[in-house]
Order: sequence, then structure tokens, then C-alpha cells
Amino acid sequence: MSTVSAARRNVAPLLTPEVVLVRPAVGGVAYVGRSVAVALRSRGHTVAELELADTGAPAVRALSEAWRLRRTLRRARTIHVELGSTGLGVFWFALIVSLLRRDVVLILHDAPRLASRPGAGLIATGTRWRDILAYRFLAPLLDGALTRILRRRTGAHVVLSETARLASLAAGSSRVHRIDLGADPPTPGRPSPSAGDCVLFAGFLGPGKGLGTLCEAWSCVSRTTTLPLRIAGVAGPSHEAWAAQLRGRCAALAWPPEWLGWLEEEEFSAAIAGSAIVVLPYARSNPASGVLVRAMIEGRAVLATRVPATRCVGHGRTGLLVPPDDPPALGDALAALIADPALRDHLGREAASWAAEHHSWAHHVEGLAAAYGWTAEETR
Repeated sequence: MSTVSAARRNVAPLLTPEVVLVRPAVGGVAYVGRSVAVALRSRGHTVAELELADTGAPAVRALSEAWRLRRTLRRARTIHVELGSTGLGVFWFALIVSLLRRDVVLILHDAPRLASRPGAGLIATGTRWRDILAYRFLAPLLDGALTRILRRRTGAHVVLSETARLASLAAGSSRVHRIDLGADPPTPGRPSPSAGDCVLFAGFLGPGKGLGTLCEAWSCVSRTTTLPLRIAGVAGPSHEAWAAQLRGRCAALAWPPEWLGWLEEEEFSAAIAGSAIVVLPYARSNPASGVLVRAMIEGRAVLATRVPATRCVGHGRTGLLVPPDDPPALGDALAALIADPALRDHLGREAASWAAEHHSWAHHVEGLAAAYGWTAEETR
């Protein structure tokens, strides 16, 4: 059964739900959307979920779904859209629905950016000439206008950091709310970081994630450690060649990393909970990192670079921070954490204590409810 077919089963039984929650089919944004739906239902709300896969022509698929659900979309109290920069189907769905009603609530995971090259979503890509048409012609021609329309016609934008709020206002969003990212409770029976089984990188793979820096740092650290490096995640289609080159570089190391590939949600959570160290060597980042929040909730020892997503990490208290694109600094910090199990446990305890106060789905949904109410008042 296709993803969209499954989504139809979720929406159809609820002809007039309080909330229609739209999200991508896979990835961190999809995980957040599913978790928010569960939290909303636990508070007594009726929620219809729609997940949109970026297959075929995302704009056409979005139009088809919006037309099929047009009555539900008009009657629902709130249209809630979880939007990451790679979700072209979700972007187009939000754009289409914003032409029906002005109170759509966007949760912007990559604020201030709404989507990467949304104009390309008008056609199916994957062949050389279609890619040229989509990314060299349609995207440059249409991206600016499409983004401006969505910013102006949606009711509220919800972001995950103060930096993202200020950047969104500067980019032209007029109604911006900031909330903390939610998180599941810690895994029962998880080992302490001193008893963890690996150094872990987790998340989508791409040039901005600093994996080249990690590979270079690991070339020195791996000579003396007993912990393996594991990399969980896959690269998107546009980064497959880069990922293949990276694997080739890492294969030449004395102790190459283990490539876990795509993990199902339970496997992904278990990998984080069982690790000794979660390393996030980002060269650049979004305003918030779901992997970072999950690692802190699980009480892992976090080693990260100083980028916007890691501003919540207190260096030496809830984790260790190093400059981006600095293999020697990353290697030295990683070696220090591997050699000091007590330090790992201390950082993990402090991280878990801090995260428990700031990141829960109940707290996240409270912020969403405030945004819903404010939007309904302003667009009445």
C-alpha cells in the first residue's frame, strides 16, 4: 500500500476533525508529526493525519489530495503542517490549502527557509532532462514567488529557536511563535554512557553534517579506542555520489566506521539509547536538532560543533563543543570522552536533567495550542 493510500485511511473516517495534521512520510520531521498527533489525541483532540511522500510530481500529488479532502479541510478547526526544507509535497499542499483558508499553521523545522527549490515540485524528477528542467529552469523562475505567497497567506509560523524566530521575521514572516521541540521519555533500562557500546552519528547524511571532518578525526582516534564508530542514516538522492565518495575515504581507515543505513524508528531510538557518545560534527545546521534532543533526553554524552542547533549545549556541563570543520579539535575531544567513562556519565546525567525540563511532547503541544488559538483569533 502506498504512503498516500495509508494516509487516506487516516483522514477519511474523521469528516470534521479538530486538527488536520500534514507531514512528510519519512525522516525527522515525520517523526515529530507522528509524535505531535499522539500528544494531541492524549489531550482529547480529534486528529486526522495526512502524510505526503515526495514521489512523482509533488505538486500534482498535493493538489490531488487537497481536492479529495476539500470538505474536511474547510471544516477542520486547525490545519497543522509540519514543514521541512526537503518536503516539496508538504510545501505544495500547504500552498494550495492556504488559497482555501488563511489560518494554516506552519511548523517550520528549517526556518527561516520554507523549502529547498519548491518550483522543482511541479514535475517528476529522476532523469537527466527532467532534473535540468526542474532545478535549472522551474526552480529559479518560481521559487521566490511561491515562497512569498506561502509566507503571506498562512496564519502563523511556529519555529524551534529564538534565532529562527528572529530570522523568520527578517525574512518576511509576520506572525511567528517559538516553542521547544518535544521528545519521548528516556528508554527504560538503557545503559549509562560509560557502558555504551559505540560512538554514534545519527541522522540524514549530507555535506553539511560534517562527516568528512568526523572521518578525518576518526583516522587518529580509531587507533587507540575500543569503541566502534557507527553511522546511522542515508543520503538523499542528490547526495548519493558524495556519500559514496565518503564511504570510500572511510574504508581506507585502520578501523572504518560501521554504516548502519536506514533504521526503523524503534531501531533508531535503540541505537541512540545504547550509545556511549553521540557525535554531531555539523558544519552547518538548522535551528534545532531532533537527534541532539533525543540524545540529551537519553542521557548520552554529546560531542557537537558550535552551530545554531547546539546552542542549548552547555560546554563542559551538558556536553562538549568544538569548532566546526576542525578535525584535530574534534579528534582530541572524542579521544578525551572515550578515555574518561566518568566524564561521559557526568555529562549524560546533566544533559538528561536539563532536557527533561525543556523537552517533552506535553510542553510542545501546549505551545502549539497557544499558536492555534492566536491564529484563530487573528484570522477570524
